[in-house]
Formats: sequence, structure tokens, C-alpha cells
Amino acid sequence: MFDRPQGISRVLILAGLALLMPRPVLASGYVVIGEESLRKLAIISPTPGYPTTSKQNRATGVSVTKFYVDEKGHVENIQVLQAPDQFIEASLVKAISQWKFQPYHFNGRTRRVLGKLTFYFTLERGRGDVQNPRFTIFSKDRQR
Repeated sequence: MFDRPQGISRVLILAGLALLMPRPVLASGYVVIGEESLRKLAIISPTPGYPTTSKQNRATGVSVTKFYVDEKGHVENIQVLQAPDQFIEASLVKAISQWKFQPYHFNGRTRRVLGKLTFYFTLERGRGDVQNPRFTIFSKDRQR
């Protein structure tokens, strides 16, 4: 049998577990949060359209946007980090600018947020589709 960790060993184990937990990161005037947390805060979240020209050009792939959400939940400073073409890029900016979020509270204050959103543009038999990532939480009881 193993002895129960004591003293410094116990502190190191607890600190290591804390590092594994996803946490918001406080930066200069804003909080950086993960995509799953950002999507959960969304009140209005239109999916970008798949532009006809992009479908005709068979443009497919991953698109990533980065932006800020102000203290009132409005989107600011949208940057497209990756997009299959300029038409999809324009569609992303148009859609993301319409998103609205719940205000984010951290350490007892409403904070500005920095986050990223990912979309997948796919074509199958000439039909275009835009998908969001799927976030799945596995429990101990769930068989894999």
C-alpha cells in the first residue's frame, strides 16, 4: 500500500492538479478564455454563410477568428487568423460581428474577454456545410 502524501508532496500534487484544470487567464485589461467557455457565453450566435463563390471554387477547410468581447457583451476587433479564401473570411467577419455574449465575470468584476472561434467549411456532393467544433466531456462511467 502507498502512504498518503504529506507536506510538500501533497502541495505539489494539488498544484499539479490545479494546472490541469482549464482556467481563464487574466491579461492586461482582459481575460483570455477557451473556445468552449466563449461559446457557452453566446446569446446570439449566427453561423457564417458558405459563400457561393467559395463553393464554386471548392474552397474548404478550417477557419479561425480572434476577437474581444467588451463588458456589455459586444464583439470588437475581429481578426481572421485562418480562412480558406477571402470570401469565407468576409463571411466570418460579417457573422461574428453579429454575435452577442453574456457579460463575463472574473474575480468579482465584469471583464473584457479575448477568445477564438473555429468553424469548418466542408463540401460534400456540391453541398456546402459550416460546422462548429464538438466539445465532449468524458466521465469515468462512460465507456470509450
